Amino acid sequence: MTLTGVPWKPKRPEVTAEIKTSLSNQKGAMPSFLMVVTSFVLGIFIAGLVVLAYNGFQHLLAGYQQKLEESSRSLGELTSQTSEILQQVNVALEENQRKIEELEQLKSEMVKTPEPKPVEQPKKVNIEKPKNVEASLSKISKGVVLPKDPLDEEVERLTSHGMPEDYGRRSRLIELYKRKAERNPTDAHSLLMVGRLSQQVGDYAQATRYLEKVLEKSGDNQEVVARLADIYNDWKMPEKAEYYKQKLAGRDIKD
Repeated sequence: MTLTGVPWKPKRPEVTAEIKTSLSNQKGAMPSFLMVVTSFVLGIFIAGLVVLAYNGFQHLLAGYQQKLEESSRSLGELTSQTSEILQQVNVALEENQRKIEELEQLKSEMVKTPEPKPVEQPKKVNIEKPKNVEASLSKISKGVVLPKDPLDEEVERLTSHGMPEDYGRRSRLIELYKRKAERNPTDAHSLLMVGRLSQQVGDYAQATRYLEKVLEKSGDNQEVVARLADIYNDWKMPEKAEYYKQKLAGRDIKD
C-alpha cells in the first residue's frame, strides 16, 4: 500500500514489437541447432557404418583372393599329375605297340614257309650195251643226280650254324621234324629232335610224348630216359621223375 492508502500494483512491462521479434527469433534458433547436432551425429553414424562395411569388404576380398590362390595351386598340382600320368600312359602304349610288332614279326616267321627249290632234272645217261653188269650199274649211279628232300634242305639251312636260340626258328624246326616223323614213323632221330626242341621251348607235354615214342622204338635209350626224368622234375611231377630216375639207375621197375 501507498501512503495514500491506495494499494500498490506492479506495472507489467510492455511487450514491444522488438521484444516479440527477439523472442520469435530465439524460438526459431533452437530447432535449427538441434537439427545441426542431429545431422552431425547421424553423419558420424553413417560414416562408421561405411567404415565397417569397407573393412568387411576388404576382409571378404582377402579371403576370396586366398581361396583363389589355393585353387590355382591345386589346379597346377593336378595339371602336373595329369601330365605325368599321360606320359606314363604314352610310354605303356609305346611298349605295348612294340611288343605287338614283335609278336607279329615272330608270327610271320613261324608261318612263313620256304619257297620250294626247283627239282634238278637227272642228267641223261647214255647206256651202252653192258659188258660188265656191275660196272654198268656203277656208271649209271654216278651219272644220276637224285633231288634232295625239301624238308632236309630246310633243316640243314636252319642248323647250318648250330641249333638256333630264338623261339621262332626252334618252333619251325619242331614242325619240320614232326612232318618227317609223320612221313616215316620209324624215324627215331626225328622223334628225338621233336622231344629235345619241345623241352627247350617249354612244351613239356609234347616233349614227353615224343620222347616216350623214342623209347618205344629204340628201347632203353639212356639219354632219353635222363631227359624224361629232368622234364618231369621241372614239370612238378615227382612220381614220374622218380620212375625214370630209377630206370636210369638200372633198377627193375614194374609199370
